[in-house]
Amino acid sequence: RWADGRANDTTAPLAGLDLKEPPPDDGPHVATAVPTQQSEPLIDPATLAGTHECRGRNPDGSAYQGTVEIRVKRGLVLLEWTIGGRKGHGTGLIEGMCLGVALDSGVALYQIVPQAEGKSLVGLWAAEGAKIASEETILIGNADIQTAQFPVEKTNGAYRLLRESGDDAQHEAKIRISGGDTRKTLRADDGKLFGEGLQLGDGLAFVTADGFSLQLWQKDDQGRPYFGGHFVDGKGRVTQESLIPARGE
Repeated sequence: RWADGRANDTTAPLAGLDLKEPPPDDGPHVATAVPTQQSEPLIDPATLAGTHECRGRNPDGSAYQGTVEIRVKRGLVLLEWTIGGRKGHGTGLIEGMCLGVALDSGVALYQIVPQAEGKSLVGLWAAEGAKIASEETILIGNADIQTAQFPVEKTNGAYRLLRESGDDAQHEAKIRISGGDTRKTLRADDGKLFGEGLQLGDGLAFVTADGFSLQLWQKDDQGRPYFGGHFVDGKGRVTQESLIPARGE
């Protein structure tokens, strides 16, 4: 059932994130520059706030429906699902027209589709270790679009991960992305699992042992493609992060 894979309150949060509340401080630290360009949210997160209908499918193909309460706190999008009397939580970021969410045990990624009287969040979710992704739509206002097709970029391969640490230092790692069109696996240079994620349209969301990332497939000022976005750690601090294709690998 959906609740077994996603709304089990006894499941430890993946990536050590406090999925119910970010830490009480002055706000997330946002670093200034890793890639040559950075996307900005095209949607004000506050416009997603409220309690909304959600509909989706379980991994076995059966349908479910319920509600999602969305709040925004210090730039982070906080979600609480209620499905069949059980609750699940997530902490998300917005990049461009994408909302990526670290779940209690898994990851979700939505494309935000504006409509005349609302917004549809059309997306996918996957429990930790799941090989395939399941569909879900969150309807805000009088939105009625429940499914949509998004172009798929072929992005598997070797990358350099660049992340600002918040102390003017930069972390770098070699990463390889593999998987199908939507479900993605990220492995370190030594072959060990680095993270699990989803790709939908131009968005890539993934969870790791130390946090959650949401990035967009874009091009720098010389026309070279890369993923660029942000990383949030277990304390709710946000820094810039990029995945740069490794040439010749």
